[in-house]
Amino acid sequence: MTTAAIKEHPMLFSAPMVRAILAGTKMQTRRIVKAPKNSALIYDLESASVDGPNALDSGQYLHVPFRHRDEPDEGCRERLHAPWDVGDGLWVKETFQIAPVGKFCPQQVKTPDKLPEGWTILYRASGDEVIKPIHWKPSIFMPRWASRITSEITGVRVERLQDISDRDVAAEGCSWNEPFGTATGMGNSPAQRAYYRLWESIHGKNSWSSNPWVWVIKFKKI
Repeated sequence: MTTAAIKEHPMLFSAPMVRAILAGTKMQTRRIVKAPKNSALIYDLESASVDGPNALDSGQYLHVPFRHRDEPDEGCRERLHAPWDVGDGLWVKETFQIAPVGKFCPQQVKTPDKLPEGWTILYRASGDEVIKPIHWKPSIFMPRWASRITSEITGVRVERLQDISDRDVAAEGCSWNEPFGTATGMGNSPAQRAYYRLWESIHGKNSWSSNPWVWVIKFKKI
């Protein structure tokens, strides 16, 4: 009997989050739920509702109302499932560069199909340095073979961004100086305020207050 290949997904992470994964403090990530691409339909994510066995388990769905673009509200709903499943792999895309060991070329280095002898991969999150005119390559361009971190997805659920708990903030690799339970309420605890700052540093101003639906992806580094 042959074993089916594990499905793998690339995912971009900022340098602080890469360091948190390497340190073993980041075991969750949140990604904004996006409506399916369909030019004939209009989706109403604001009126979506949760559907699943329970709020803590994987296999949870989001029921999203939609209508045809040229028609009035028809009361139709579509069940959205996360693009990731438990057991799938995640490989990290981060800011990087390919350079010869011990020296640097006078021009931008192009990423080869495989790492040739005498070359190395530099990672910005690790404090590696490149010498001008070489520049860092954005994480979006990292190929699979250059990635140094692979994780296994252990859980997927959907929730509103501001529903994040203090313990989930910790699992996101976000640190703060005050203990759990010092305050309660949406965005009022020290942990949530710390995550609010992290979220807006990545997604921009007012991205927290819009309180989008997010996929909560739990993973373990392998």
